[in-house]
Amino acid sequence: MNPLWESCAESFTENPHAGAEAGIDTNPAWDHADFMLRAFVFLVLSIAMVSAEEPAGGQKLPDEAARIKQEYQQDVERAVRPMRERYLSNLKRLLDDATRNGKLNEALAIKAEIDNASAGTADATDSIEEFEKRFTAVKWTWNNAWGVTFNSNGTADRGLTWKSVKPYTIEYKYPDGNHGTIVFERNLSKAVINEINTSGKKNPLTLYRAKN
Repeated sequence: MNPLWESCAESFTENPHAGAEAGIDTNPAWDHADFMLRAFVFLVLSIAMVSAEEPAGGQKLPDEAARIKQEYQQDVERAVRPMRERYLSNLKRLLDDATRNGKLNEALAIKAEIDNASAGTADATDSIEEFEKRFTAVKWTWNNAWGVTFNSNGTADRGLTWKSVKPYTIEYKYPDGNHGTIVFERNLSKAVINEINTSGKKNPLTLYRAKN
């Protein structure tokens, strides 16, 4: 077992109430939040270790093995996500209580923990299918010039055709030969268009989510 993983596992399983022994706040609500955090960190680290470790010899996984690995990571993320959401919900409730009761230091500490627990986790392992389902349901504005809707069959307005190359990234082509890639933000508020025209000139543009 990876030493970091083993250390975290021991911390999680052997002494879940170490905070109280060390003189840290033993409020029952925080005990529950601390336990949930430990469980969340342990599971997330297990995903990270599996993702980071390369096969023996540094060789690339065969396509079928890579597909199975991706499915595994997605299954784990789906299992962890409800726990993360409950943990954040409990923290937000504590934040509301602390704010309402004028406990500024507690509120700041809880807010920092919410930010830490939320950072870099949203849709971390979305599949291409999940991404396409989300972004094709949205209307967009092409570089503040015209509206465009991406259809699930790989077509869009003005004769544009597209295909996903990975979650949040698509390749596209217009009938006149202009083509490029579009990289979406994970919250699907906007995207960066890297267009190349027929003469080979690169033209950076922006895709914005339509307000209505």
